[in-house]
Order: sequence, then C-alpha cells, then structure tokens
Amino acid sequence: NVEELEIGATATVSLNVGSVAVPEIVLTASNGNTQVVTLANATGITNILAAGAAGAGLDDANGLTFTGSGYTGTDDTVTITGSTVARAMTTGAMTLGGVENINIVVSGVDTQTFTIGNLVNNALNTMTVTSSGFGAATTGTDIVLGNVGDGANGMSSFDASGADTGVSVTLADMAASSSVTGSGFRDTLDLTGSAGGSIVSAGAGNDIVTASNQGDNISGEAGNDTLN
Repeated sequence: NVEELEIGATATVSLNVGSVAVPEIVLTASNGNTQVVTLANATGITNILAAGAAGAGLDDANGLTFTGSGYTGTDDTVTITGSTVARAMTTGAMTLGGVENINIVVSGVDTQTFTIGNLVNNALNTMTVTSSGFGAATTGTDIVLGNVGDGANGMSSFDASGADTGVSVTLADMAASSSVTGSGFRDTLDLTGSAGGSIVSAGAGNDIVTASNQGDNISGEAGNDTLN
C-alpha cells in the first residue's frame, strides 16, 4: 500500500490509482501551479494536505478531481487540512466525486489566507470548517472557499462555527430547510441560487449575507451586518 502520495504537477494530468490504497494526498507548495490533477478510481483517501511553505512564491498547489468508482458509499468523508503558518495557500479547484462530507481544517496566522478555487461535486451533503491560530482579534476573512455545493440544491448543512477567522463562501446548492452557520468573525455567505428556506445563523462579526432568490430565515446576530 501507498501511505502518502505527494502531488506537484506543472500541467493538467490524470492518474489511475484504483489498484492501490492511498489514505493521504499531499499537495506540494509551488509557485503558480494550480492545475487540476485527476485521480481515477481513488478509494480510501481520507485526508488532503495543502500548506504554504517558506520560500519565494511557494503559496500555490494543485487542485484535485476524483472520478470513477472509488467512492460508492452514502456517507464518505474527506478532510482537507490547510496551513498558512509559513505562507498563504491557494489550491486549484476540488471536485471530489462521490464524497458526501467534507471537513476543512486550517491552521494559520491572521492575514495569511487559505483559498480553495471552488469545491463542488455531485454528492456533497455537508461541510464543516474549523481553524486555529488566526486569533480572537482578527477582523479579516482568511478562509476563502469559492463555490461550494453539489450542483443540485442537495446540501443539507454548512457549519463554520468552529473557525477562528472569517469565512467567504458561495453556497448556491443549499437544500430547502438546510442550515448555514457562520463563524464568530467576518463572514461572506452568499446563498444565491439555493432552493430557499435555509436557516442561516451568521454569527458575530461584521458579516455580509446574501439570501437565495426564494428567501431564507437569516439571523445576523452580533456585529454590523449587511443583509442582501
């Protein structure tokens, strides 16, 4: 078995990993390489690591796409572990086909942003975002996730209450009566395109919340919020 697969591609490539069990993917920090690497028939991947590294410009990493028959369950979970302790980090887009639950866990320092260039797949049901190290005094939005969803208004939950910095995310695929929970910091939560009827708790901080076209139940909570 392969315990860890390090990826640092300078072009868009595909790799069939169906014959090996790979529990962990390490996205190597680089300068400007956010091309997407496709892993066909991946099975057993539970953790994806992406950390900025000391050195000029080492703040980018590849995106990932899962294709094929690797994830066929109904409750598969993958954790994306990011770090901006040494330097900010931006990954390419993530399309983790067949994965229902995604956890984002980030350690960092204030003003060093962790960015994923969209995270959409056909099975995504829940997402949880937690972080540490950004600090209780932060006023920034240091986790940027782009578009998150399943493409079919099927997400039931987005929870960033465990983040110690602001989170920016576009949630265009929240199901009716789904729940959206922001952090206690400066979030940007955009539900444009979702089914409507989401229950949104923005949390403390000066948040920007945009409702779906169908209307949602939004609680801005503490802070000087902007509701659209």
